[in-house]
Amino acid sequence: MELPKFKLVFEDGTIVEGVSRGQDWKNSPDTKIKSFFFMFAGVQFVLENYTQYNHLLENQAIVGGSHKICKVLVMARKAESTDIFCFDMKKKVFHRYVTEHGKEYNDMILTGWKDGLVNGKAVFHYVK
Repeated sequence: MELPKFKLVFEDGTIVEGVSRGQDWKNSPDTKIKSFFFMFAGVQFVLENYTQYNHLLENQAIVGGSHKICKVLVMARKAESTDIFCFDMKKKVFHRYVTEHGKEYNDMILTGWKDGLVNGKAVFHYVK
């Protein structure tokens, strides 16, 4: 399976694209994100107007050393909570839930959050 990809559109119009593993996310500019696109397995998420963005790939270790992505979590924070958009690759099921800041993944504090540009109501689009 191809690695998930993202595209960030920043407040100044700059566009950065990359893959979800490696340094692409970490090395993206520290400018507020206007739109966050996340693509994998023919699915696309588009998020806008959140205070922060992040994503996480849950892997399953396979005997012999390879890894297989089993869940993709796209996370977006609002002032009081975090929206999590989860696609379970094994079950082929998508679900959305809300949690407190700092409890996004197994109640662990995650690093790698990128600031967003809030200019209205938080928007989430899921395109198959």
